[in-house]
Amino acid sequence: MWWRWYVPEKLVIARVARKCYSADMATTALRTDMVRARIEPGRKQRAEAILSRLGIQPSQAINMLYAQIELLKALPFEASIPNRTTLAAMKDAREGRVHKARNAADLFQDLDH
Repeated sequence: MWWRWYVPEKLVIARVARKCYSADMATTALRTDMVRARIEPGRKQRAEAILSRLGIQPSQAINMLYAQIELLKALPFEASIPNRTTLAAMKDAREGRVHKARNAADLFQDLDH
């Protein structure tokens, strides 16, 4: 049975890919444009390792991103400029000034006080 070798991540990606695929794509598969981008090498390697585990080529992932942008008429994630409070929290986290708790119960107890 084919689904025994299918890991859940690949199944989810296959479903997303099917939704991003249109009948138009079948007839225009040979007509493509080039997209060029500069990416930090470490980020590229890490992302491509994840894509490989999912069974997706980088060009397929980029095509899926573009398809989602086209469908949603927006980025498929929230993109915003952080406000002062968020920037301060990000700075504190980078510098190790974060609240630490042993478990969720302790965290909620600390938040109540």
